[in-house]
Amino acid sequence: MKAAVFLVALISNTDLATGQLPRISPGTSKSTTASTEETGPVKQKHPDQGTWTSFLGNNRNGISEESDLNLDWNTHRPAILWRVPLGDGYSSIVVADGRIWTMATHLTNDFIVCFDAISGKKLWATLAAPTYLDHQRQARGPRSTPTYHAGKLYCLLPAGDLLCVEANSGKILWKNNIFQLSGAAQQEQKTIYYWGMSASPLIEGDLVILQPGGSSNNSVIAVHKDTGKLVWSAGNDPPGYGSPIVIEAENQRQIIVPTG
Repeated sequence: MKAAVFLVALISNTDLATGQLPRISPGTSKSTTASTEETGPVKQKHPDQGTWTSFLGNNRNGISEESDLNLDWNTHRPAILWRVPLGDGYSSIVVADGRIWTMATHLTNDFIVCFDAISGKKLWATLAAPTYLDHQRQARGPRSTPTYHAGKLYCLLPAGDLLCVEANSGKILWKNNIFQLSGAAQQEQKTIYYWGMSASPLIEGDLVILQPGGSSNNSVIAVHKDTGKLVWSAGNDPPGYGSPIVIEAENQRQIIVPTG
């Protein structure tokens, strides 16, 4: 009889500018509702309507800022406008500027793929990395979701390959590997149960936040979004599968990273 093993994720909280690990208290939330003396509360149109730029949306919380949506699909079933075949993978989609991006495998390689949102026409596909298959021989394909920011896509592949590509053309602007960059050991070499890098890149200011997992102050890293060069590293936790988010606490923007 096989025993079940459960891993509890640790939460690493890191100051964005320095990579330090501070104590925090919950910050105040920001409202998107304004008011006037004449009319009372007035809901403001969110600037990100029509986009879904990262894993779980623009704010990485699974909440859409869209309004007046058809939520009753039993009564008003939406028509399927188009469908396209894709290879294996676990990547979700991101949407901006009338385009859709995702990642999938084809034969022995993983690709970043772009489609026209209205027609479904494939606009480009860029080779990202060899297809990853762990020692459990689980399904092939990318695990994380691309992150769209200012006309660029930031994509992390299961074996640690990190790419920045032009969103319109698919041209690779820079590419590196977060294990080589940070000095963190590639966990696949240590355990047969390793699933691969699954956390979607987080853009905060000029930084791309990632979590290779390491025991030498290199568990969480920040690279510059324009160059891919390492800016700072912090922490000593193994890697986790959850994507980092940003919170505001103690008058600072800080990242929350689920680790292993």
